[in-house]
Amino acid sequence: MEKRRLTDEAELRRIYEASPLALVFFKVKGKEKSPWLISQGFCDLLGHDRESIASELASGQNEVPCEDGKPRSVHVTIKGKKRQFLAQSQVLEFNGQDYLIVDYVEGETNEANRQTEALVDRLETIPGQIYKGNLWDAVFRSKDIGVFWKDAKRRFLGVNQRFLDYYGLQLDDVLGKTDEDMAWNEQNEAFRKAEEEVLRGQPARSWGATIAKGRSQTIVTYRAPLYSEEQIVGLAGFFIDVSEQQDKIDELEKEALQDSLTSLRNRWALDHDFIDRFAGKKIVAMIIDIDLFKLINDNYGHRFGDETLKTVSQAIRDVYGDEHCYRYGGDEFLVICDYVPESELRRRDQVIRQDLLQSNILGTVVDIHISGGYTWGRPENLQAFWSLVNTADKFLYRSKENGRNQITGGPFFDKK
Repeated sequence: MEKRRLTDEAELRRIYEASPLALVFFKVKGKEKSPWLISQGFCDLLGHDRESIASELASGQNEVPCEDGKPRSVHVTIKGKKRQFLAQSQVLEFNGQDYLIVDYVEGETNEANRQTEALVDRLETIPGQIYKGNLWDAVFRSKDIGVFWKDAKRRFLGVNQRFLDYYGLQLDDVLGKTDEDMAWNEQNEAFRKAEEEVLRGQPARSWGATIAKGRSQTIVTYRAPLYSEEQIVGLAGFFIDVSEQQDKIDELEKEALQDSLTSLRNRWALDHDFIDRFAGKKIVAMIIDIDLFKLINDNYGHRFGDETLKTVSQAIRDVYGDEHCYRYGGDEFLVICDYVPESELRRRDQVIRQDLLQSNILGTVVDIHISGGYTWGRPENLQAFWSLVNTADKFLYRSKENGRNQITGGPFFDKK
């Protein structure tokens, strides 16, 4: 069995002693193996402290898994209480000293596993099928990970208990079926293509939605091919429920695409929105800038400036709607909307300007003036879209050069 090398023994102890995984590191000297590091996860699992566990493991009454790396069913007896585990080992080396790291997963053989083992025993007599040796190398038993394996036609040959509990099924409900038969994946085509790639020899990871016990859940699934005599005869994989993480990702993505001061979407949202909403459509791009905003900050302070930005953003939002308005940067705002004639754009511009006169900012009444630039076109790709936006920006600067407090625009001509 290939050895891995440690680079920092102290760092290893610091990390793994606090690990929630049930791990034990044994120092190996000849045929003797003495416990050297016991993780907090193993202490929690057994309900005893490290000293007690180390003493029992060193007493010779408990079997230490061998060094071949294959999963083994072992019993561990601590304080007279016997527990059954699936243990898998890995040899590590540091400064000439070998360590055997053992990962313990607790579990009695349940009905699903007994039936699955019986099924695999039957398959061992069929040439070209999946054998127990290469099957169990891919199986990772866990209360949080659903494990499955399939034949070359993507039909389930077995699953673990977590899989059955997650979907609320019995083993007979699954065996011999494909994902399409079960109709539980909301992205059936994507999952099917991923498994076809695996059966061509390419491991795959998929992220998508599945229906479990009548509810839509988000899972991430990993799959790898299974071989017999150098031929791919099936696949094995596991999935983890990441619904909670997906909710957090969605929330973080929303925050990343939203300006914290004005609550408008920011410029980083534009690429995403172009693909979903604007590609190939005739649209208007308009950039609006607050006139002499630096003087507002200098004369009244940054808090006053922030409130001015909020006031202007709200005036634009009231006319164009949240889904069309962006804070483009600094005191610039961007509007992307469906095409309307120039006369309508100028009418809307006047509504915004009127709304900004006699604005009450922190108890001070001021007139806020803006300049704008606009253009319209039908961008077919992201490069053309940004050229459209840049054209609107050029028209904005023409408004400023002509004395500010006005709007200027014209059609977009893609120079590609």
